[in-house]
Amino acid sequence: MNVAGRWLLYSLLSFLLIILSVVLLTVLIVMGINRDPIHHVAGKPNKQALKQIPSEFLDIYREAGAKYGIPWNVLAAIHKRETNFGKTTKPGDPERKNMISSKGAIGPFQFLPSTWEAYGVDGNGDGKADPWNVEDAAHAAARYLRDHGGQENLEKALWHYNHASWYVKDVLRIADGYLDEEENPTFVAAFPFQWPVPGTDPEGISSGFGYRTHPILKTRRFHDGIDIPAEKGRPAVAATGGIVRFAGKLGGYGNTVVLETVDGIELLYGHLSSIEVRRGEHVKGGQIIGAVGSTGLSTGPHLHFTVRKNRLPVDPLKFFQP
Repeated sequence: MNVAGRWLLYSLLSFLLIILSVVLLTVLIVMGINRDPIHHVAGKPNKQALKQIPSEFLDIYREAGAKYGIPWNVLAAIHKRETNFGKTTKPGDPERKNMISSKGAIGPFQFLPSTWEAYGVDGNGDGKADPWNVEDAAHAAARYLRDHGGQENLEKALWHYNHASWYVKDVLRIADGYLDEEENPTFVAAFPFQWPVPGTDPEGISSGFGYRTHPILKTRRFHDGIDIPAEKGRPAVAATGGIVRFAGKLGGYGNTVVLETVDGIELLYGHLSSIEVRRGEHVKGGQIIGAVGSTGLSTGPHLHFTVRKNRLPVDPLKFFQP
């Protein structure tokens, strides 16, 4: 084969390889291989929240919070603190004068124009990112907090939002007042779950569901599951049957497996020392899915176990027989 023929063959093979890569990537995306596990959002609003927060805003906070991994009640607290739940306004609306600060911040969530230019979001999908629109502003606030580390350290992200320690404390105080830490989304599984770490029991958990001071970060954060201490290498099993939606490294959770049940419940197993299942695999209740470890942000061998229903974390202990 002459030089021209070889170059033609190489070009054809390269073209076919590119086409194959594009097709494979498309298939993976369609199958959900690149689907990011959902970050936790805070639980149900309490009576004070339902009384104080305009009802049309709750779904906005939840949607923005779920998208950017920021608790909805923190977004509600910012909105309350900044403009006392200022509403969407249009040019010429006299209410706008009440949402312009002495430093030039504007809109329901009080963005400086320069900050909005960098973080503004078209939250309602009307083709325009408008700081005077509550939905756009709530999504922008969630994005801003996420981009400033809010998924790991809310206090730090809130300080960036408004450079004052008193502001951070005030927003977190308001946010805490909106969340019912006892009343979480009610859901009863058709069958009780199997305990995920055989040889241990609920009496021995080292950290429960709810707010706590993070043992490493030393900041007050919402703990979206329970911690089950056990020696490294002890088997962790599927609490019930389901399909593996994620298996790999996941930030502070370290080696992680996420199962989804037929009821749409999401089970997250964190800090594993090893993973014994693959993405897309169907597992049965009691099947070994990995081994207890201390990967990610962890102070010692244990299993972090989270249960989510409708994107909201639920106290896992409610799913096991007494």
